[in-house]
Amino acid sequence: MVDDREIIDSVLQGNTRAYANLVFYYKDKLQKVIVRFVHNEEDAEDIVQEAFSKAYTSLATFRNDCAFFTWLYRIAVNLAKNKLEANKRQPQCVCNNSEEDEEEEQDIGEATESTPETILESKQSLQQVAKVLDSLHYDMAITFELFTFHNQSYENIAQFMGCPIGTVRSRISRVRELISSEVL
Repeated sequence: MVDDREIIDSVLQGNTRAYANLVFYYKDKLQKVIVRFVHNEEDAEDIVQEAFSKAYTSLATFRNDCAFFTWLYRIAVNLAKNKLEANKRQPQCVCNNSEEDEEEEQDIGEATESTPETILESKQSLQQVAKVLDSLHYDMAITFELFTFHNQSYENIAQFMGCPIGTVRSRISRVRELISSEVL
């Protein structure tokens, strides 16, 4: 597989069709994340399309100090925040019950240990977890989502959020506590 940097270099050298590879690879992943913020498939599609457009026009400014998806994700989340603020709504992050999520839920076995991670995986507690995430401030929700659902490292999250690693750890810990107290 060709890495993102090679595709970006190819686009910058005039092969504009190469950008379609990035769109193909990241579109569904980004769509799934953004719909959790805006709670509307159509709005999420528009935001994802706009994010890819902005990323394309700004591709020359992309620095190789983070992954392309992290950069694209930041663009999309900022667009989602702007849309929600324009609609006078608070950014929210909830678990979405799409067909893909339902398939994943069917694969989840009964939780055998009461930790925030196993509680999160428990099908019975997904609605309660969604309620907790839905009530969180944007910074808390996005930090937890990046760590839990997108397997990002503390370092990547800190860079993305523009905060110290200790703040990332603190936010994740706090959300785990909230989930545990709400679900247990």
